[in-house]
Amino acid sequence: MPHDDGINKEHTHSGEAPYRTPAGETRRFRLTTSFLRGEDGGEKIGIVALFSDVTEIARLNQQRRESSIVFAVLMICVCLYLFFWSLLRYLGIEPPGWVLSKLIEAISIIMLVIILKTTSFSIRDIGLRVTDARATFVPDLLITAGGVAALVLGKVVLLRVAPGFFPEGAPFWDWSVGTFADVIYPLTVILQEFLARGVMQENLRRIFTGKHAGALSIIVSALVFGVLHIAYGLPFMLGATLLLGVLGVFYHRQGNIWGLCIIHYVLGEAATFLRYII
Repeated sequence: MPHDDGINKEHTHSGEAPYRTPAGETRRFRLTTSFLRGEDGGEKIGIVALFSDVTEIARLNQQRRESSIVFAVLMICVCLYLFFWSLLRYLGIEPPGWVLSKLIEAISIIMLVIILKTTSFSIRDIGLRVTDARATFVPDLLITAGGVAALVLGKVVLLRVAPGFFPEGAPFWDWSVGTFADVIYPLTVILQEFLARGVMQENLRRIFTGKHAGALSIIVSALVFGVLHIAYGLPFMLGATLLLGVLGVFYHRQGNIWGLCIIHYVLGEAATFLRYII
Protein backbone atom coordinates (compact mmCIF):
# COMPACT_ATOMS: atom_id res chain seq x y z
CA MET A 1 0.00 0.00 0.00
CA PRO A 2 1.24 3.56 -0.68
CA HIS A 3 2.76 5.41 2.23
CA ASP A 4 0.65 8.29 3.60
CA ASP A 5 2.76 10.88 5.39
CA GLY A 6 -0.25 12.96 6.39
CA ILE A 7 0.73 16.02 4.36
CA ASN A 8 -1.88 17.55 2.08
CA LYS A 9 0.09 17.74 -1.13
CA GLU A 10 -2.88 18.84 -3.19
CA HIS A 11 -3.31 22.12 -1.31
CA THR A 12 0.22 23.44 -0.90
CA HIS A 13 1.04 27.12 -1.20
CA SER A 14 4.39 28.64 -2.09
CA GLY A 15 5.88 32.05 -2.67
CA GLU A 16 9.18 33.94 -2.67
CA ALA A 17 10.27 36.97 -0.70
CA PRO A 18 13.52 38.90 -0.22
CA TYR A 19 15.17 39.20 3.18
CA ARG A 20 17.80 41.75 4.10
CA THR A 21 20.32 40.45 6.62
CA PRO A 22 21.77 42.65 9.41
CA ALA A 23 24.99 42.76 7.37
CA GLY A 24 23.12 44.42 4.50
CA GLU A 25 23.05 41.40 2.21
CA THR A 26 19.80 40.61 0.42
CA ARG A 27 18.80 36.94 0.34
CA ARG A 28 15.79 35.42 -1.37
CA PHE A 29 13.74 32.65 0.23
CA ARG A 30 10.99 30.41 -1.02
CA LEU A 31 8.31 29.41 1.52
CA THR A 32 6.14 26.37 0.89
CA THR A 33 3.28 25.56 3.29
CA SER A 34 0.79 22.73 3.52
CA PHE A 35 -1.79 21.52 6.01
CA LEU A 36 -0.86 18.49 8.06
CA ARG A 37 -3.83 16.19 8.54
CA GLY A 38 -4.49 13.37 10.92
CA GLU A 39 -4.36 9.66 10.15
CA ASP A 40 -7.92 9.66 8.87
CA GLY A 41 -7.02 12.38 6.36
CA GLY A 42 -9.78 14.69 7.49
CA GLU A 43 -8.82 16.72 10.53
CA LYS A 44 -6.20 19.45 10.13
CA ILE A 45 -3.76 19.03 12.97
CA GLY A 46 -1.07 21.47 11.92
CA ILE A 47 0.83 23.30 9.19
CA VAL A 48 4.10 22.25 7.63
CA ALA A 49 6.34 25.11 6.43
CA LEU A 50 9.48 24.61 4.37
CA PHE A 51 12.01 27.42 3.88
CA SER A 52 14.45 27.22 0.94
CA ASP A 53 17.26 29.66 0.18
CA VAL A 54 16.91 30.30 -3.55
CA THR A 55 19.19 33.35 -3.71
CA GLU A 56 21.65 31.79 -6.13
CA ILE A 57 18.91 30.42 -8.40
CA ALA A 58 17.21 33.83 -8.48
CA ARG A 59 20.52 35.51 -9.26
CA LEU A 60 21.25 33.15 -12.15
CA ASN A 61 17.76 33.61 -13.59
CA GLN A 62 18.08 37.38 -13.37
CA GLN A 63 21.54 37.24 -14.95
CA ARG A 64 20.18 35.13 -17.80
CA ARG A 65 17.35 37.57 -18.46
CA GLU A 66 19.58 40.63 -18.30
CA SER A 67 22.27 39.03 -20.44
CA SER A 68 19.76 38.43 -23.22
CA ILE A 69 18.65 42.07 -23.02
CA VAL A 70 22.20 43.42 -23.11
CA PHE A 71 23.21 41.16 -26.00
CA ALA A 72 20.12 42.12 -28.01
CA VAL A 73 20.66 45.85 -27.42
CA LEU A 74 24.34 45.56 -28.37
CA MET A 75 23.66 43.68 -31.61
CA ILE A 76 20.83 46.00 -32.63
CA CYS A 77 22.96 49.12 -32.08
CA VAL A 78 25.94 47.72 -34.00
CA CYS A 79 23.77 46.54 -36.89
CA LEU A 80 21.92 49.86 -37.12
CA TYR A 81 25.23 51.71 -37.30
CA LEU A 82 26.55 49.43 -40.05
CA PHE A 83 23.30 49.74 -42.04
CA PHE A 84 23.47 53.55 -41.70
CA TRP A 85 27.09 53.61 -42.85
CA SER A 86 26.21 51.35 -45.81
CA LEU A 87 23.30 53.65 -46.70
CA LEU A 88 25.59 56.69 -46.76
CA ARG A 89 28.01 54.89 -49.09
CA TYR A 90 25.11 53.83 -51.33
CA LEU A 91 23.95 57.45 -51.57
CA GLY A 92 27.50 58.66 -52.22
CA ILE A 93 27.61 60.72 -49.02
CA GLU A 94 30.95 61.06 -47.20
CA PRO A 95 30.30 62.78 -43.85
CA PRO A 96 33.24 64.18 -41.86
CA GLY A 97 34.91 61.75 -39.48
CA TRP A 98 33.74 63.66 -36.40
CA VAL A 99 30.11 63.12 -37.44
CA LEU A 100 30.53 59.35 -37.39
CA SER A 101 32.43 59.56 -34.10
CA LYS A 102 29.56 61.48 -32.51
CA LEU A 103 27.13 58.95 -33.97
CA ILE A 104 29.03 56.14 -32.25
CA GLU A 105 28.89 58.03 -28.95
CA ALA A 106 25.17 58.72 -29.40
CA ILE A 107 24.49 55.03 -30.04
CA SER A 108 26.53 54.11 -26.96
CA ILE A 109 24.60 56.58 -24.80
CA ILE A 110 21.29 55.20 -26.06
CA MET A 111 22.54 51.70 -25.25
CA LEU A 112 23.50 52.84 -21.74
CA VAL A 113 20.06 54.36 -21.09
CA ILE A 114 18.27 51.21 -22.25
CA ILE A 115 20.49 49.00 -20.08
CA LEU A 116 20.01 51.23 -17.03
CA LYS A 117 16.24 51.13 -17.51
CA THR A 118 15.87 47.40 -18.16
CA THR A 119 18.53 45.74 -15.97
CA SER A 120 20.00 45.98 -12.47
CA PHE A 121 23.13 47.64 -13.92
CA SER A 122 23.79 51.04 -12.33
CA ILE A 123 26.28 53.89 -12.54
CA ARG A 124 27.98 52.49 -9.41
CA ASP A 125 29.03 49.47 -11.47
CA ILE A 126 31.17 51.63 -13.74
CA GLY A 127 34.81 52.20 -12.77
CA LEU A 128 34.92 55.84 -11.71
CA ARG A 129 36.59 55.47 -8.31
CA VAL A 130 40.38 55.35 -7.94
CA THR A 131 41.37 53.17 -4.97
CA ASP A 132 45.13 53.06 -5.62
CA ALA A 133 46.47 56.11 -7.46
CA ARG A 134 50.01 54.73 -7.80
CA ALA A 135 48.87 51.42 -9.26
CA THR A 136 46.56 53.28 -11.62
CA PHE A 137 48.62 56.15 -12.99
CA VAL A 138 52.27 55.03 -12.89
CA PRO A 139 51.92 52.13 -15.37
CA ASP A 140 49.53 54.15 -17.54
CA LEU A 141 51.98 57.07 -17.76
CA LEU A 142 54.75 54.64 -18.73
CA ILE A 143 52.51 53.13 -21.42
CA THR A 144 51.70 56.62 -22.68
CA ALA A 145 55.37 57.59 -22.93
CA GLY A 146 56.21 54.35 -24.70
CA GLY A 147 53.31 54.79 -27.11
CA VAL A 148 54.34 58.32 -28.07
CA ALA A 149 57.94 57.17 -28.58
CA ALA A 150 56.70 54.34 -30.82
CA LEU A 151 54.62 56.76 -32.91
CA VAL A 152 57.56 59.13 -33.35
CA LEU A 153 59.93 56.30 -34.24
CA GLY A 154 57.36 54.85 -36.62
CA LYS A 155 57.09 58.17 -38.46
CA VAL A 156 60.87 58.46 -38.74
CA VAL A 157 60.99 55.00 -40.32
CA LEU A 158 58.04 55.65 -42.64
CA LEU A 159 59.53 58.92 -43.86
CA ARG A 160 62.56 56.93 -45.00
CA VAL A 161 60.92 53.83 -46.47
CA ALA A 162 57.52 55.20 -47.56
CA PRO A 163 57.68 59.01 -47.76
CA GLY A 164 54.35 59.19 -49.62
CA PHE A 165 52.53 57.90 -46.53
CA PHE A 166 52.42 61.44 -45.09
CA PRO A 167 51.36 64.67 -46.86
CA GLU A 168 54.26 66.13 -48.84
CA GLY A 169 55.78 69.23 -47.29
CA ALA A 170 54.01 68.84 -43.94
CA PRO A 171 56.18 69.41 -40.84
CA PHE A 172 57.12 66.47 -38.67
CA TRP A 173 54.81 67.70 -35.88
CA ASP A 174 52.00 69.65 -37.55
CA TRP A 175 50.09 71.98 -35.23
CA SER A 176 48.07 73.31 -38.17
CA VAL A 177 45.84 70.23 -38.26
CA GLY A 178 44.37 71.13 -34.86
CA THR A 179 40.65 71.94 -34.80
CA PHE A 180 37.98 72.72 -32.22
CA ALA A 181 37.58 68.97 -31.82
CA ASP A 182 41.01 68.91 -30.16
CA VAL A 183 39.82 71.46 -27.59
CA ILE A 184 36.91 69.26 -26.49
CA TYR A 185 38.83 66.02 -27.04
CA PRO A 186 39.46 65.46 -23.28
CA LEU A 187 35.71 65.34 -22.69
CA THR A 188 35.28 63.10 -25.73
CA VAL A 189 37.92 60.70 -24.41
CA ILE A 190 36.27 60.48 -20.98
CA LEU A 191 32.90 59.78 -22.61
CA GLN A 192 34.34 57.16 -24.95
CA GLU A 193 36.19 55.33 -22.18
CA PHE A 194 33.14 55.54 -19.94
CA LEU A 195 31.01 53.92 -22.64
CA ALA A 196 33.60 51.42 -23.89
CA ARG A 197 34.69 50.18 -20.46
CA GLY A 198 31.89 50.92 -18.02
CA VAL A 199 29.02 50.17 -20.35
CA MET A 200 30.15 47.64 -22.93
CA GLN A 201 32.98 45.75 -21.26
CA GLU A 202 31.24 45.56 -17.87
CA ASN A 203 28.01 44.31 -19.39
CA LEU A 204 29.78 41.78 -21.59
CA ARG A 205 31.57 40.50 -18.50
CA ARG A 206 28.13 39.87 -17.02
CA ILE A 207 27.05 37.95 -20.11
CA PHE A 208 30.03 35.60 -20.23
CA THR A 209 30.64 33.00 -17.55
CA GLY A 210 33.58 30.85 -16.55
CA LYS A 211 37.23 31.59 -15.93
CA HIS A 212 37.67 33.27 -19.32
CA ALA A 213 34.77 35.72 -18.89
CA GLY A 214 37.12 38.69 -18.36
CA ALA A 215 39.22 37.90 -21.43
CA LEU A 216 36.16 37.38 -23.62
CA SER A 217 34.64 40.69 -22.52
CA ILE A 218 37.89 42.49 -23.44
CA ILE A 219 38.18 40.81 -26.85
CA VAL A 220 34.55 41.24 -27.87
CA SER A 221 34.29 44.87 -26.73
CA ALA A 222 37.51 45.72 -28.61
CA LEU A 223 36.27 44.02 -31.77
CA VAL A 224 32.88 45.73 -31.60
CA PHE A 225 34.39 49.19 -31.22
CA GLY A 226 36.87 48.37 -33.97
CA VAL A 227 33.99 47.48 -36.30
CA LEU A 228 32.22 50.72 -35.41
CA HIS A 229 35.23 52.56 -36.92
CA ILE A 230 34.75 50.87 -40.28
CA ALA A 231 34.26 54.25 -41.98
CA TYR A 232 37.91 55.14 -41.28
CA GLY A 233 39.34 52.17 -43.17
CA LEU A 234 41.00 48.88 -42.24
CA PRO A 235 44.26 50.28 -40.75
CA PHE A 236 42.33 52.55 -38.38
CA MET A 237 39.95 49.71 -37.45
CA LEU A 238 42.88 47.45 -36.58
CA GLY A 239 44.61 50.20 -34.61
CA ALA A 240 41.43 51.05 -32.70
CA THR A 241 40.82 47.38 -31.91
CA LEU A 242 44.37 46.90 -30.67
CA LEU A 243 44.29 50.06 -28.53
CA LEU A 244 40.89 49.20 -27.05
CA GLY A 245 42.08 45.68 -26.30
CA VAL A 246 45.14 46.96 -24.40
CA LEU A 247 43.03 49.51 -22.53
CA GLY A 248 40.54 46.77 -21.73
CA VAL A 249 43.27 44.73 -20.04
CA PHE A 250 44.27 47.72 -17.90
CA TYR A 251 40.66 48.42 -16.99
CA HIS A 252 40.19 44.78 -15.96
CA ARG A 253 43.18 45.07 -13.62
CA GLN A 254 42.69 48.62 -12.31
CA GLY A 255 38.91 48.84 -12.14
CA ASN A 256 38.67 52.50 -13.24
CA ILE A 257 38.87 54.53 -16.44
CA TRP A 258 41.01 57.53 -15.46
CA GLY A 259 44.45 56.18 -16.28
CA LEU A 260 43.06 54.88 -19.57
CA CYS A 261 41.80 58.35 -20.42
CA ILE A 262 45.39 59.65 -20.20
CA ILE A 263 46.65 56.95 -22.60
CA HIS A 264 43.72 57.47 -24.98
CA TYR A 265 44.01 61.26 -25.02
CA VAL A 266 47.78 61.58 -25.43
CA LEU A 267 48.12 58.86 -28.07
CA GLY A 268 45.10 60.18 -29.96
CA GLU A 269 46.49 63.71 -30.09
CA ALA A 270 50.00 62.49 -30.95
CA ALA A 271 48.62 60.46 -33.86
CA THR A 272 46.74 63.54 -35.05
CA PHE A 273 49.61 66.03 -34.96
CA LEU A 274 52.05 63.48 -36.41
CA ARG A 275 49.60 63.18 -39.32
CA TYR A 276 48.81 59.50 -38.88
CA ILE A 277 45.09 60.28 -38.91
CA ILE A 278 44.71 63.50 -40.90
